[in-house]
Amino acid sequence: MRAGLDLNATRVVGVLGAAVGGMSPKPVTLAEGDTELPLIISLAGRRPEVGRAGLERCRLAPHEVCALFLPEVNDPPGQRIWAHGRHRLNASQAMLLVLERLREELGGIEALTVALPPYLQPKQAVALARLAEQARLPWLGSVSSPLALALAAHASDPWAGPAVIVDVDEHALSWSLVSANEERQLLLLVHSVSCSQAGLRRWRERMIDAIAERCIQLSRRDPRVIGEAEQQLWLQLDAALGSAAGEGERHLTIQVDGWYQVVPFEAKYFTPWRDALIKASLKGLNTLLGDAATHDPPRVVVLTSSVARLPGLREALRDHMAEGTTFLELSPRAAAQAAHQFADRFRSGKLPFGHIDSFTDWPVPQPHVESRFQAATGRLRILGLSP
Repeated sequence: MRAGLDLNATRVVGVLGAAVGGMSPKPVTLAEGDTELPLIISLAGRRPEVGRAGLERCRLAPHEVCALFLPEVNDPPGQRIWAHGRHRLNASQAMLLVLERLREELGGIEALTVALPPYLQPKQAVALARLAEQARLPWLGSVSSPLALALAAHASDPWAGPAVIVDVDEHALSWSLVSANEERQLLLLVHSVSCSQAGLRRWRERMIDAIAERCIQLSRRDPRVIGEAEQQLWLQLDAALGSAAGEGERHLTIQVDGWYQVVPFEAKYFTPWRDALIKASLKGLNTLLGDAATHDPPRVVVLTSSVARLPGLREALRDHMAEGTTFLELSPRAAAQAAHQFADRFRSGKLPFGHIDSFTDWPVPQPHVESRFQAATGRLRILGLSP
């Protein structure tokens, strides 16, 4: 039994099993019946607790949680320490707790391969492998997530030449240029740029600002000055992001001592904050294309499901890219499924154990993918990898 994980600064998502008869491995439950394990740790109890407990306190008592530690794994002495009560953790110690939790959830697996965000350095990938060994996980190797995402997209909708891969987590919005070389059947990671000013945490914080302004308009009360009220809104941000992305009006609820408020929220209330975030995001894309200096402009843009939910970004990309550019939207498990495919290649010796961050070939078993939607302007395909 082997597992593939997609690990970033927001969460871990995984698949488990062996691909048989063209069917993909199954999603694995990682936390309290959920297929995602939030990458956050609560320090409020007698023991540090990985996952949901930290999310439920991150705005109410931010000093009691350890978050955004993945980018700091393997930092030199003098690194940041998260401390509360008797608990003291650096980034590597926090990551070890996550890996130990994953060992419990994954059971007796024989092999593990992991997709890692492009902002991690090779030495950090090595450090993660060593931490996995301490956690007694059978870590075979890792792959840079842009390569994993490109592999998943190319399996369903092949292209030649450069493509832009876009992903986001709490730490950064990452732009990567991956080129498909048909002659050599290789996917080459040309360059990556990660923009911390447009990371998912920034989007969430600006969303809280927009909701707070709406509350002030309705009741002259600001939820940001009441920790419990802000925490309640933070846990409803997925619904708010959907509303701001044009999925219709949502009703958010605040219920604390002396204040009950239903907040109708829709896209127009987020527009001023959204535009500033989109500007910061596209700056990263321009830097990527300028640094890479490719002769052929990319005609394919691959979006993760997290990026596709950012309000207005997909539409801004359509205006920014050349006419006729193909937009592919991947499922939430796409990188984990692609990482899963690397296990046999590591075990057979086709790939050296370690971190793959420059290129990969693509003759691998192709998961079943459906094309669900085609846009009127350019092309948008939502690629749903079968479970």
